[in-house]
Amino acid sequence: MKIAFYDTKPKDKILFDLISKDENFDVFYIKDSLDETTANLAAGFDTVCVCDEKELKEGVLKAVGHYGVRAAIIRAEDDKRNFESYKKCGIDIIRINITPPGKLVNSKWVSYLP
Repeated sequence: MKIAFYDTKPKDKILFDLISKDENFDVFYIKDSLDETTANLAAGFDTVCVCDEKELKEGVLKAVGHYGVRAAIIRAEDDKRNFESYKKCGIDIIRINITPPGKLVNSKWVSYLP
């Protein structure tokens, strides 16, 4: 599994390096946010991971889907977003809880990946 992590912070990299090692994922960290100008960086990846602070627009999801992405992981701290609206773009959405210090509440999210 190849995952492109957008909007990566140092604490995210530490956490996801540990998880990716246990799950044998290939990961690539991108400091920029996922938007229309950076969607092309997802080419060749199965999954993208984004922080919930950034609103994913339908056009961006369609763009990464064009590059072969099949799933988007959204690192979220609350349930305020309507994730069902994202599914109409043909990409599976996986939401993972992150507490403020950056810990995963439920690391079993990997079982949802395509």
